[in-house]
Amino acid sequence: GKLCRELGIEIYSRHRASGDAYATAKLFDLLLSLDGFDPSRPSLFGRQALINLHPRLSPGQIERIPQETGVYYFLDEDGEIIYIGKSKNLYQRVIAHLQNLSTRRSAEMRDRIADIDFEITGSELVALLKESFEIKKNKPLYNRAQRRTLSTHGIFTTLNESGYRCFNIDRNKPGKTPLASFSTLSAAREYLEQKTEELGLCQKLAGLYMGNGACFQYQIGICRGACVAAEPAGQYNERADRLQQDPVLHQSDFFIIDRGRHDEEYAVVKIENGSYRGYGFIDISLPAESLDTLHECIRPYPDNRDARSIIHAFLNRSKNVRVIPFRPQKITD
Repeated sequence: GKLCRELGIEIYSRHRASGDAYATAKLFDLLLSLDGFDPSRPSLFGRQALINLHPRLSPGQIERIPQETGVYYFLDEDGEIIYIGKSKNLYQRVIAHLQNLSTRRSAEMRDRIADIDFEITGSELVALLKESFEIKKNKPLYNRAQRRTLSTHGIFTTLNESGYRCFNIDRNKPGKTPLASFSTLSAAREYLEQKTEELGLCQKLAGLYMGNGACFQYQIGICRGACVAAEPAGQYNERADRLQQDPVLHQSDFFIIDRGRHDEEYAVVKIENGSYRGYGFIDISLPAESLDTLHECIRPYPDNRDARSIIHAFLNRSKNVRVIPFRPQKITD
C-alpha cells in the first residue's frame, strides 16, 4: 500500500484479488519501463516454449536482435551456419523459430541453435536477394529445400502458324530461356492473367483458356477475336509484344531505389542488360539521380534466375517503387 501511494498507483477494491492484481501489474509495468523494457517487443519471460534452449544461447543474445528488416543466421556450437532466413521483423521471426516445436525437424534445429547473427538491410528486396545468395553460398543444413532453384516456372512465347504471338507457362529447363521466371505455377499464371487483361490479349493465345474454338471472353464481347482470326495478327501482336517490353522481361538497364538501413540512406539495386549486378547503399543527402554515385555504391553479386525472379516479383507488387534508367532504352516498332 505504501509503495503504491508513493508511486501514484491507485488500488481499487483493496484486499480483493482483482484490485491487488491490477496494482501489482501496474507496479510491474513501471519496474520494467525503468529497466528499459520495450512493451512492443514479444517478451521472453514466461514463455514455456523458450525454455531448454541450447546452453550457449543466452537471452541477451536474443534480446539484441532488432525489429528491423534483414537477414538472420542460426549457428551451431561449432560455428557452422545451419539456417539462413530473411524477415521484415528479425526479432519476431527469430522468436517464432525458437517457439516452433511443431515438427521433429524444426525442434531439432531449435535445439542446435547456439548463436544467432544478423544483418540489417532496411530494404526487403535487398534482404530477399541476400538471403538467396547466402543460402547458395553456405548451403545450410536446414535450408535444404531452398538450395534448389526458386524459379520453377517461366513464361515462354512463340508465333503460331497464323502469325499470332502466343504465350504459355512451363517448367524452367536447361536450354530454354523464359521471358520471366516465377517460384510457383500460380504466380506465373497470376502475372500472365494480369498482363492479358491489361493489354487486352486473347486468353486462348495466352494459354489461359483450353477450350476448342473461340475463347470465352470473345463469346462475351471482351476478346477482339484473335483466337478466331477476327483481329489481324499484326494489330494483335503490337499489343502482345508489349508484354515482352516489361522492364524486367527484356534487356534493360536501371536502378531500383528502396529504403535503406536507417533514415539517412537509400538502398540501390542495379540491373544491367536485364541481369542483376548487385546492390549498395548511398547517403540520403546525395542526389539519387546522380548516375555516377549509384554506379559507385554497387557491390557486385552474381546474376542467376532466382535473383531475376525475386526482382521481377518485387517490382510487380511494389507499384510505387522508384526506378531510374541509366541507359536509353531501345525502341521497337
